[in-house]
Amino acid sequence: FAGLVIINRTSQIYFSPGSSLVLVDSGVASTALINTAATRGFGGIEFLAGVPGTIGGAVATNAGYQNQSISSFVKDVTMLVTDGQEHRIMTVPTTDLHFHIGGSLLETDAPYPPILLGIRLQLSSLYPEEVMRRLRALRRRAELVHRTLPQLGGLTKPLFEGHPSLIKEA
Repeated sequence: FAGLVIINRTSQIYFSPGSSLVLVDSGVASTALINTAATRGFGGIEFLAGVPGTIGGAVATNAGYQNQSISSFVKDVTMLVTDGQEHRIMTVPTTDLHFHIGGSLLETDAPYPPILLGIRLQLSSLYPEEVMRRLRALRRRAELVHRTLPQLGGLTKPLFEGHPSLIKEA
């Protein structure tokens, strides 16, 4: 790889007093934000618990699960934009990011893609117990899917186990 790799380890989460707005660094792990928000009585983004990565990555790819996506919660994104010569930090509202299923304008093959610095999210006011209930339900569903669906190419469960009518003899 002929280039530079930057590992984003930014970790600040700032909750706006008296509201459910949160400003989060792009390097914060999705699960860390979910857990921190739950302890303060906020939620709505629990569906990201099964999506590995950071909030910045989730926003750039418009990560989602079961008809929910992070774009529904994004108010604006602060980013570093450069053309290789000039650099500027700008805050872009959600409407200008053109979110769609599986992506946004933030995903680009441009020589100098934008670097996400921070995201402002509008969360929902929820009791911590409700957030935990949602997380448990997602975990149970994931475990059920993992146990019941065969994994193609996996060694742990044959593809047609229990379905002899689907196996054809040569």
